[in-house]
Amino acid sequence: MATDDEQESDRDRMITNLIVVAFVVALIGGGLWLANAMMHLRKGQDCALSGRRNCADISVPARDRY
Repeated sequence: MATDDEQESDRDRMITNLIVVAFVVALIGGGLWLANAMMHLRKGQDCALSGRRNCADISVPARDRY
């Protein structure tokens, strides 16, 4: 941080702003990843607690119509 005797330059403010923006973007990305992981975990737990035996996701390739 700049003291009273020093003036903060535009370059210093720009670098600080870029660091803060990168931190916020990383924080939002981590939050979205965590929410997605929790959603998948909840789906699996709901399936298992409802008494189903095969709760794995089944991926079926799309069939060709012609």
